[in-house]
Amino acid sequence: MTPFPMVVRPLDGESAISLISRLSAVNGFVLSKLFKAIGEHSGPDYWAEEAWRRLAEMIGLDLSHLDIVRKRNAGIATCHNAVMLFGHPFKPHLLISTEK
Repeated sequence: MTPFPMVVRPLDGESAISLISRLSAVNGFVLSKLFKAIGEHSGPDYWAEEAWRRLAEMIGLDLSHLDIVRKRNAGIATCHNAVMLFGHPFKPHLLISTEK
């Protein structure tokens, strides 16, 4: 598969689900079809190496750039939408917004 027109780079502490969601949103691609194109129906924690290679190819990045989302903190392995903040895992519902 050719790379998407809009490149999305992984953010520090970002989960693979969040990265794929941003990739599909920016490029106007249906999330379920993106997972189908990657060839995996299970969560990213269970993906084979080939699925990660396909994702890197779609994003247009080297496979090593995905290490940041592949090797997540063990404390947040069970919460796929958790983020790292100041080196500590947080679930999004625990974070508050400064906007009113």
